[in-house]
Amino acid sequence: EHKCEVLEHEFVDKIATHEERRALVNTQLAVAREHRRVAALRKFMAARQYVENKDDGSAATRQELEERHETAEARLNDAKRAEQQRLAAERRRREEAAKSAAKRREAQDEQRARKNILVLQREVAKEQDVEAARRAKEAKIERLRALEEMKKEHH
Repeated sequence: EHKCEVLEHEFVDKIATHEERRALVNTQLAVAREHRRVAALRKFMAARQYVENKDDGSAATRQELEERHETAEARLNDAKRAEQQRLAAERRRREEAAKSAAKRREAQDEQRARKNILVLQREVAKEQDVEAARRAKEAKIERLRALEEMKKEHH
């Protein structure tokens, strides 16, 4: 039974470390995506600056670039928000798993304590039985002595 509990703890720990590794990889991927988006934004900003600095730059092209920039920024913000929500959900899930594991360990500890109490109660009862048997034996011996003395007095 103890071996099963140890294996269960190891299994829970493996799951937790697996989820942490997965969360770390997802975070690293998100950071890489973010870096690519920032690089694209910088490139776009440089192109926009170039177009704005050109004297003969057409207004339509500038407006088009601004719209693209705004959509890119909106996409970037959406991606950031989605990543934050995903990380928060992952954190909540990890916290819930930790809470349930703690509750399970607490219940197991409580069960173990109850079992130990029962064992101790049994031992105390055995000792009390042994003590009662010893007292009964002493009383019997005492009665026999008293009986023998009464016989001696009569004879």
